[in-house]
Amino acid sequence: MSATPGGGRAEGAGSGRRGGPPPPLVVKVCGVRDPEIAEAAARAGASAVGLIFDRRSPRWVDLDTAREVVARVGARLDCIGVFVDAEPEEMNRTADRVGLHAVQLHCTAGRPDRAWATLVERPLLPAFTLRPPAPDLDPVLGWWPGAPVVLDAGTPEHPGGTGELADWGVAAVVARHRPVWLAGGLGPDNVAAAIRAVGPRGVDASSRLEARPGVKDPERVRAFVAAARAVEGARRG
Repeated sequence: MSATPGGGRAEGAGSGRRGGPPPPLVVKVCGVRDPEIAEAAARAGASAVGLIFDRRSPRWVDLDTAREVVARVGARLDCIGVFVDAEPEEMNRTADRVGLHAVQLHCTAGRPDRAWATLVERPLLPAFTLRPPAPDLDPVLGWWPGAPVVLDAGTPEHPGGTGELADWGVAAVVARHRPVWLAGGLGPDNVAAAIRAVGPRGVDASSRLEARPGVKDPERVRAFVAAARAVEGARRG
């Protein structure tokens, strides 16, 4: 994954070539807490795993385990640190200690601007919540052109991992203007419909791949990745 703000954009998440084949679909399994689940995701064909560093989440992972995950699968897929209301210094420090390829940031109050984002030393994926009835799309559309954004469902108290669906209609509008990684309530049974409805550059699932909060089911992980890849394969012919 190459740099985003301050130096390019994330691999597989750019705007693509006009008239050429679409770039590969990014398939991310988020909330990974052990190397075996990361291995299952990698073997299934996932593009990335998400490691959550917000202690309020049941999917929080400690630094030692996160390092084990990166050591196990980091050569085969992107390991993305997920933060909530974190400062650049915290994200940079954690990324260095763990060996993260990129960071994803959810903000419960306010949103990072471009000057702030340039202080982050890894590729930065900003996450925006599509809250009804009329989400403010200016910050989403105004982020760096060509750089991916994550669109999720959630609340100020729980910015992600709620299992609620994002607004696919709004997400489809955004996806016509910039690369989108769609999150929010995705699982093996609905990811194909989500891809067809929104046309995202990536899909991101967590809670609906679990046997219980914080514990991923490897079969659901494999089924999710397979369903997403099947749609991608059909589109490429």
